[in-house]
Amino acid sequence: MRTATNLLHKVMATAMVTLLSAGPAMAQTQLKPGPIEGVSLHVPNQRGHAWCEAIPIVGEGATATAEVYNSTGFENCTADRSAHLDPKKLAAELNVGLVALNLKRFWAADEIFFYQAGETISFQGVKAIWVASMNAEKLKAGLMGNFFTDTLIKRDTNWLYKKGKPVYLLRAPENKVWVMQVYGHNVDPTLSMETMDQLGSKLKLPEGWKFETKILDKDLAIEPRKAGGVAHILRDNLTNTYQACGYDDACGFLP
Repeated sequence: MRTATNLLHKVMATAMVTLLSAGPAMAQTQLKPGPIEGVSLHVPNQRGHAWCEAIPIVGEGATATAEVYNSTGFENCTADRSAHLDPKKLAAELNVGLVALNLKRFWAADEIFFYQAGETISFQGVKAIWVASMNAEKLKAGLMGNFFTDTLIKRDTNWLYKKGKPVYLLRAPENKVWVMQVYGHNVDPTLSMETMDQLGSKLKLPEGWKFETKILDKDLAIEPRKAGGVAHILRDNLTNTYQACGYDDACGFLP
């Protein structure tokens, strides 16, 4: 069984998230991750908007969970503020062994719905709301340089892409289509909505895959609740994140 320390050493080898051990625990906040009845979040006009995440790792070994707290809707995760987040101090404040930081991220969807959300926590001045949970080992596997690898996450969300707007797609074999939900500046800080049509030349796609920009002729909703509450996600070699259509009924149609 892998320990949290082993997880730390492996994930630190990547530039996608920062994991640091906490040292002696000095609990100031008792986390209560999970959905709260009646708590949800809907934020329109999010295409190109910045956000970040703090992801405390709760527990150890194969049963450890990654609890995802997202700043969407609070408009306070500026580049300057997120640059000063200290994962070591965060872990001590939250009384957990590790905290992952998911920074420099931007939405590629138009509207964001978290149908089931939870508590709101302030991470050193950055407010974030609980939105999802996943197995920590699977988080590690999906983020440790294993690009274009299908990773499962439990969440009750909807990424809505509006008619007449572009979507950025990875077309994979067996009629699977991966729709970009997030782009990041961790590897390529020049990425933006204005330069996204150039992304295909920068990707190191698996054999048989291709990148495509498509203008939607109707709204596209991607809702994991229509597929048992589980979403298929992956990252490309620039750490942009996609969610799949073609595995189940999560997508309103195959774009």
